[in-house]
This record gives sequence, C-alpha cells and structure tokens, in this order.
Amino acid sequence: MTHVIQTIVLLLGLILAPLLVFAQGFDVNQSGVTLTVIYVEPDTEMDNTTPLTDLAFTRIVVKDADAIIETRDVPAVEVAGGKRIEQTFPVSVTRGQTKNIEVTVTAFDVAGNESDPVMVSKVIDRIPPGQVKKAQ
Repeated sequence: MTHVIQTIVLLLGLILAPLLVFAQGFDVNQSGVTLTVIYVEPDTEMDNTTPLTDLAFTRIVVKDADAIIETRDVPAVEVAGGKRIEQTFPVSVTRGQTKNIEVTVTAFDVAGNESDPVMVSKVIDRIPPGQVKKAQ
C-alpha cells in the first residue's frame, strides 16, 4: 500500500510553499556543499488513519540538472514508521558557480509498494560577492 500524504509547509529559512508530503516534515538545508535531508517516516497507511505495520525503507534521490548524484535507501527504524530521519549528501559545486539540486523522497512497504514522491528543489550558490573596495 502507498503511504499517507499530509499537507505541510516546507521551511527553507522562509515559508516557500505548501507541499503534499508523506511524512510530518521534510527539509533540505545548505551547509557549504553538503545537503542535509530531514524528514519523518510515515506512520499510517494511505487512508491516514490505519497505523502502519509494514514500512521497509525510504528512498532519497538527489539529482542536478544533468544526472542523479546519489540514490540512498534508508532502512526503516521500525515497521511502524514515525521516526525522524536525517541524511547528509556531499554535492560538488565549484566556487563561482551555482547548482540546482532536486531531492525526492518516497517510502516503501515490505510488499514493495511505493508512496507518492515528495520533491523539493534547492539552489546551492557558491558565487561570492565582489571584492571590498578601498575607502578614498
């Protein structure tokens, strides 16, 4: 069975937009060129009332405009779900450039059923400001 979809608001420093999310929270933070993906595993079935008893893992896919950077399957902490997950991903961005990153997370049960995906985009900006000028 696919897992619960809940509406939340994604915070990336500012409230950007309401999203449909299978978990209770999902955030991507920028720290240098490391992305931290944070979410809570689903804890109910798709009907949003039946407790989950068969969560196998969640899958995180990190990609840029050109290709998938990494796909990571994170085993469920418990088959009932509901645990906070935090994973970090190194992303190569050369100084003086920006890179658009897309992160997608889905949940799978033991039968192999997949939840609807949750996607968020983040721009990693490595373009520094111009030089400080001498005062006259």
